[in-house]
This record gives sequence, C-alpha cells and structure tokens, in this order.
Amino acid sequence: MDSSKVRFKRYRNHTRRVHSQFPRADTTHPGYSFYSMVWYVDNIDGLDTNSGVDPMHPVKSLDQAVDLATGFGAAYQCIQLEPSQTAYHDDTGEVWPIVIAATLDDLTICSASSLPGSCRHTVIGATDESHDDGLIYSLAENTRLINLTFLSAKCPVYFGTESGHSAGAAVTAGGLLKDCVLDVGTTASVFALESSCVGLVIDGCELIANGATTVAYTANDTFTIKDSVIQAQVGGIDIVGGASPSTRIQDCKFECVPDGVALTGYAIDMGAGAQDVMIYDCLFCNGSEGDGTALIGAADDVFTGNVNMLGCYYPTDPYTSGAGAGDKTITTTALVTVKAY
Repeated sequence: MDSSKVRFKRYRNHTRRVHSQFPRADTTHPGYSFYSMVWYVDNIDGLDTNSGVDPMHPVKSLDQAVDLATGFGAAYQCIQLEPSQTAYHDDTGEVWPIVIAATLDDLTICSASSLPGSCRHTVIGATDESHDDGLIYSLAENTRLINLTFLSAKCPVYFGTESGHSAGAAVTAGGLLKDCVLDVGTTASVFALESSCVGLVIDGCELIANGATTVAYTANDTFTIKDSVIQAQVGGIDIVGGASPSTRIQDCKFECVPDGVALTGYAIDMGAGAQDVMIYDCLFCNGSEGDGTALIGAADDVFTGNVNMLGCYYPTDPYTSGAGAGDKTITTTALVTVKAY
C-alpha cells in the first residue's frame, strides 16, 4: 500500500479514537450526553489564549473556561478538566472564587478522568490556600460537578449561599455533586460544603473536615446525600430547614476524627422547620454521639418533623427524646421510626 495512504489511515483511526473519548457538542440537541458546547482545559499544556474548543487547543485555567462559557451564553455546556500532577490553584493562574453566573444554567464541570477506563481525579485548589469566597460559587440552576477533588482552607464549594456572602445571596435549584471530594483539612469552623439549593444531590462523595467544623450544610428542601462519607470532629450534616424541607440520607458513613472520639455536635442536626427526614442504611462510627447524648438532635429549636431511621448501625442512642440536653430535643410529637441491624 502507498505510504501516504498508510499515514492517512493511521491519522483517521487516531482521530476516531480521540473524538470517541471526549464529550461532543451538539447545538441541535443539547442535553446531558451531547452538550451545546464543550470547553477543554489543561493546566500543563494549555494556554488561555487558545480557543479551548477542542482537546488539541485547551485553555490553561478553569477561570478562563468559565469566562468562555459565560460569553457563549447557552445552557447545557460542559467544561472538561485534564488531570495532572499539578492541582488547578493559584500558581496555575486561577482567580478565586470562580463564579458561575445565574445565566449559565445546566453547566457541567468534570474531570477528563470521568471517561470510562480512567480513575484519576482532577484536583482543584490546595489546603494551604485561604480564600474567603472559596473556590466555586454557583448562582446558576443545575450546576453539576463530577469527579473532582476540591482542597481549600475555606469552604470550597457553594451552591447558592447565605446572605452576607460577598458574591451575593441566592437560592438555586438542581445542583449535583457526583464522585467528588471536598476537603478543608483541619481548618476550624469551616464547612466542606455550603448550600442553599432546592433539590441538591450529593452522590458518591467524601466530605472531609478534620478540624472543629461541621461538614455538610443545607437550607432548602429535597436535599439528598447518598453513598457518601461524612468525616468531621464537630458535626456531620446541619439541616437548617426551609419552607417544606425534605432530606434523604442513604447508604452513608459518618466518621469521627480521630476514631473513637465523641463528636462535640451531632452527626445529623435538624433545625426548626426541617421536616420529613429519612435516614436509611447508614453507618455511624464508634464514638459519634453528639454532646455525649445522641447521634441526631435539633440544636436550633425543638424539632417536630418526621424522622425515619431504618437499617442503620449506631453505637449509642440514635436520637434525643423528651427533655434531652437543653433545647436539643426531638419531641415525642414527631413520628420516629427506628430499626437497627
């Protein structure tokens, strides 16, 4: 066979393999499989002067990719980050916080290792970097963060936020954290996640706060966390409550650090207004009693909502009842169903 034809055949096959490995843009049928636009980021070989529209011409920073996506202006975009031995942090040109504008709905930010056959995470930030506004701040609907590791001495990810945050207050909807790690190290009084997001789903994640801090926080209804690890010293999940909040906590593991040392708060802490809390098939580690009293409490007010705790393992009383300790009480008017294995 002619050598030029051989070279062309090899190039064609290589091109097919490359394009089969990356998500594709489809402006006719945007959605979860085919995005309206895909932006490629590589903090080693990329340049922020590149177009970022194909894996051969990636931009260098996530910040630049978000700017390009904002300028493109359509929903259902994807930003794909190439993993490397260097985290995406200050030294690679990132400008924190990276704000996902309210106009940028249905944005997916994922690691290239999200692709089949790869298991590497893309690392964003560093535990010695202290940014008051964290790393990612989303004002948009349906922001999806997939297969990423976030490291920060401040809360790294915000889905919406509480009032007073410098980027402004917002309540969003439909957020997703999938197969992510959020780690604030041993920093005191810092959440691994802050959320004011209706319908937030946390799936297959690790939320780590090995200092004096609460790990996960939510203030709105239909909050779901499943197949995840919650690691903390003070408390696990703080449910502030909302209009008609509904919380699902399923197949999770609550860890104390160090192991065997009692939490000073609760593994699950329900505030006034929290309703319909379902806790299924969870593992609470030894020593995870809150305030030396129980795993689950209501520190903000007397809790009168429904609690269903089924198929869980816990080493101490699962919830406060009656008088309790101070105002940390689940009243007997609550429907509480407990079945342990």
